[in-house]
Amino acid sequence: MDIKQLNLDFIDHRTLKSLSLTMDLDSKYFESNLVLCLCKDEYLSDNYVCVEFIGISNLKMQDIGGGLTQISHLNVSDVSSSQLDRIKYIVTDIENDMISFDCSDINIRDMKGT
Repeated sequence: MDIKQLNLDFIDHRTLKSLSLTMDLDSKYFESNLVLCLCKDEYLSDNYVCVEFIGISNLKMQDIGGGLTQISHLNVSDVSSSQLDRIKYIVTDIENDMISFDCSDINIRDMKGT
């Protein structure tokens, strides 16, 4: 996973297109997974990036919904060297603190027009 490139993609894609949270009761650790799709803006919804965050924990969200939602500066930090249990990344909105969580893995699900 190229975290530097993903962080650059998040700078360009700030408008929340979709958000999906699932709980996997069949997994060994009962993992929660989050899929975020962000587009360039409300007029360019066909230019987007969809990312799956696997094994999320400590999820915090505020001011999401009720109309157009823009996440100002989503950032992924690699903390794998810290040897935290099942946590390799910390994801935060570093400008407005709208969303933050920890996760064990990240997959790019889809990209279009980037």
